[in-house]
Amino acid sequence: MLSEAYRSGVTLAGVSAGAVCWFDAFLFNSGQGPMRPLSGLGLIPMGACPHYTTETDRRAALQMAVAAGKMPTTLAIDDGVAVAFDYGARWRSAAQRPAQVPIASAERQQGQPRCY
Repeated sequence: MLSEAYRSGVTLAGVSAGAVCWFDAFLFNSGQGPMRPLSGLGLIPMGACPHYTTETDRRAALQMAVAAGKMPTTLAIDDGVAVAFDYGARWRSAAQRPAQVPIASAERQQGQPRCY
């Protein structure tokens, strides 16, 4: 139903897990056990990682998952940041606080994770 709504032009939005479910894959943490990649709905052709700087283990977990090929090129989204997509292509982003880095990206290059 959500995929149908997206394809018909309905605006979809979410926070935390509700924001990353639209992507091909996302880094998940239930609060128990290690963080792990999960498959998303595949509406946005890349990975997503919420709470990138506020949950201290996320950066290392994301880098390991990308390096191991378990996550695709991934958009790391911090708390208080909005990222808008238009039919799967990033359109714009905005941060709640002016000095905040809104997003980072992790990708695998020559077998190593690269974050920027």
